[in-house]
Amino acid sequence: MITPEKVFDHLSDAMVICSSEYEILDSNRSANLVYGDGYSLKGKMCYELIRRNESPCEDCPLQETINTGKMIPVENYDERFGEYMEERTHPVFSEENELTGFILTNKNVTKDREIKNKNRQDNKMTAIGYMSSGIAHDFNNLLQIVMGRVSIIKKKGLDKALVDQLEIIERAARNGASTVKKMQDFSRNSNGIKEVPVNLSSLVENVLELTENKWKENSQKKGILIHINVNIEPDLYILGNASELQNGFTNIIFNAVDAMPNGGIIHVNVDGDDEMVSASFKDTGMGMTEDTVERIFDPFFTTKGANGSGLGMSEVYGMVQRHNGEISVDSNEGDGTDITIRFPITHEIQIKQEEIITYEDRQLNILVIDDENDVLEVIEDLLSDLGHNVTGFISGKKAIQQFKESDFDVVITDLGMTEMSGKQVAEKIKLISPDTPVILLSGWAINVKDDAELKLCVDYSITKPFDANKIQDIVSKAANMKISSHND
Repeated sequence: MITPEKVFDHLSDAMVICSSEYEILDSNRSANLVYGDGYSLKGKMCYELIRRNESPCEDCPLQETINTGKMIPVENYDERFGEYMEERTHPVFSEENELTGFILTNKNVTKDREIKNKNRQDNKMTAIGYMSSGIAHDFNNLLQIVMGRVSIIKKKGLDKALVDQLEIIERAARNGASTVKKMQDFSRNSNGIKEVPVNLSSLVENVLELTENKWKENSQKKGILIHINVNIEPDLYILGNASELQNGFTNIIFNAVDAMPNGGIIHVNVDGDDEMVSASFKDTGMGMTEDTVERIFDPFFTTKGANGSGLGMSEVYGMVQRHNGEISVDSNEGDGTDITIRFPITHEIQIKQEEIITYEDRQLNILVIDDENDVLEVIEDLLSDLGHNVTGFISGKKAIQQFKESDFDVVITDLGMTEMSGKQVAEKIKLISPDTPVILLSGWAINVKDDAELKLCVDYSITKPFDANKIQDIVSKAANMKISSHND
């Protein structure tokens, strides 16, 4: 038979019944186990036992609950258990409406806090990702105009001094494109990476060798000693992109070194089980405040002033998300930082070799569609300088009509257009002529092979900004693809 006493003792939350003078009159089994090592708490003062205070707690929710009639939760960190606890008081009144006592419940909310913080972080990262993606798209279109015009002008046979100046502009534009790519990498999903088996153990070892110049040699020149303590379990494989993983781990090592201006130790540990591979990097540096930890993955947030771009850790976050991984950061001021990343393990270690194909260049009739006139003109000029016959349109509908009336070897269309999207243009082209190759341009990071819908109507994609060599390479591949299909 279920009795009130049995229910009381079977509740997982710690619960005590107190007098109006804060003396514990009764306690359930959970409270006895947590606060009394299994013994009854009867006769003790609740504030002494639960909070280890000498007098009633200043933030006790009891009085506010009485005043408002609402259950007021109070959350505090209990150092004894290393856990966050939530207290609630339930006043008990007599028939004369006098306070006779109260029921105090204490619940461990550490896991709830972790879930809430993770959801908040995920939502924030998603919002920042959307914003970064939009900004990146607009900048890539602008950089396409700059890089395209510079490439065209350089071919005019100008004097060396002017060419040198143009190359400075070109380098600056490429650096800008590199920064924009980091923004895109932050928000790009896992469909954009080429997954192959990667030996994470060997990769981390290689990163330590590649970064040795910074954490060892450069530090020693400044009179600083940095030691790396390594514990790496061999031959742990994940599916992913080795270049992205290497860049991410390099950023973590560099940050750890920068956090130890007076020297210290970096503990690097890689291990795994049947499901996951874990890579942790723990330094003995300055550590971070709670606010800094919350913002560490935000693009352009940096603690290094003018010496940092603020894209390093956001790049790490994006890399982890694209590899279906998890990342946690544990840090306190003065106590260093511990960054742990976990990836799903793979036992597939055979790497497939790609077939290498060469292409023959020839003059082509190319149809180009882009609703931004400046970008359209740049693409037309780049392709014309490469010897192709180019017809350009800012209207997808007019371009399709022209396609019906003329013979084109290749169609190039922008993705984000107002009248018709590039996907809609591509679908129309394939309905008219399934063998005509379609190349999709975009300021967003896209990968046709991993998009089921685009794969049906698009053969190749190019991310802006690109130079003459890049577009010539893709156009040649597309044209040879058409020749091959005709020969078949």
